[in-house]
Amino acid sequence: MFWLTLSGLLLSACAREIPPHLRVEAPAASSEAAPIASETDALAALLRGDPLARRPALLDDAQLVGISEAEALKAWLELAREAPETAAPLQALAAQAPGTVAVGLSRGWRLGRVEATTPSLLAEDRAAWRDALLWLSALGPAPELSAGRSPWAWLPQGERPVEDMLAYGEAWVLRGWLDGPDVPVGPVVEALQATAYDRLALSPEGRLLRARMTPNAAPADLTALDRLVDLWLERAAADRDSEQEAHRARCEALAVELGLEEEGRLPDPLPALAEQVFEGYAASGTPDATGAALTAWSLRRWAGGCAGCAGLDRGATLGAVERWSDALAPRVAAARLAMLKDAVDRFEVGLKHNRMGESAVRLADALLGTGAGPIDVTFLERGAPAPGTWLTLTRATGAPDGATPEDGLAALRAWLAAQADRVAEDPAAPEAWKTWAARIARRAR
Repeated sequence: MFWLTLSGLLLSACAREIPPHLRVEAPAASSEAAPIASETDALAALLRGDPLARRPALLDDAQLVGISEAEALKAWLELAREAPETAAPLQALAAQAPGTVAVGLSRGWRLGRVEATTPSLLAEDRAAWRDALLWLSALGPAPELSAGRSPWAWLPQGERPVEDMLAYGEAWVLRGWLDGPDVPVGPVVEALQATAYDRLALSPEGRLLRARMTPNAAPADLTALDRLVDLWLERAAADRDSEQEAHRARCEALAVELGLEEEGRLPDPLPALAEQVFEGYAASGTPDATGAALTAWSLRRWAGGCAGCAGLDRGATLGAVERWSDALAPRVAAARLAMLKDAVDRFEVGLKHNRMGESAVRLADALLGTGAGPIDVTFLERGAPAPGTWLTLTRATGAPDGATPEDGLAALRAWLAAQADRVAEDPAAPEAWKTWAARIARRAR
């Protein structure tokens, strides 16, 4: 179990002075500390009114003796007391305890670390920005390139980049609380009721969290989600002119159905459909509806063009959906395949047109979301392919080490084919999805 490996995490978290931003009041003496009866109560005490868990109270162990099933919370507390100097131990704990409070708590601590460096971020300190991405993503560290791109080049280029980056981190923490149906989100939702957190409460993630407190009794009808995933997977599998024309005809009919026509022009309807599907499930609060809404929102983010769309966790968020309902598993696999195929296509086009840097974020996101890795930060910093690019791809996909384009692209296509095989061979997948997945697998080989 994950907590049995905590000593390994602690060994990698060298002790250091806790920054003032993260200092917490010393807990009361054990003899005076009030015992806590449940994990929910413990989380409330930890949060101290902050739904983002940036300045948690490090509870006394004596307060938790009456809680029998809070191993992830206790493991996180033990690790947090060591004030880890890097994100790696927190990332490892969250990976070993998926669907628990450890995910949201670890992300909140990491966001707090980034907020503590705000002066350096405002001063455009390149090292501080680079470190911030390591705290707010699953990317691994690596020596900085001498003339690399900013690994944050995907962030919207607004007038307040620090605020935009922190807003991404805030949404990432909220998605951590949605990592599974067993997370006791009551204290998070209660904290979101404060006026200071109105923006977060009204965000897609905040709405899903609030809906969890009053779930509907009826199970969700997943027909709308099936239609959305169907269109995304068909698009991903449409490589030839005839296939693209058939998909385009479906999309034009959908755009008319949704009333999207503007001055005789029919825009891409999939972003609007994803929003509509999300809205249809967001208020239900049941596990299957919450997972369906998360799937729709992840696909909406993948389409781009919305606040909070960009990022490195869209694939990982889809991975968490499988914990919400077994019925969602084939839908998640198909959606992740669509993302991965789109990312691979964009990457290969980017290589041909010397725009690899723009496609690297999507590829890293999709690979991490399908279980590949590790991927280090230099993958995003390279504007052009280099031996390190191909070495990263071969290692991330489990292929033999390679440093040539042929090695890297072969490894990437083999990984894509393997993910497509999962969908093509899934007895629960619709026949059309199996056909499209088999086509993707065949052409990737």
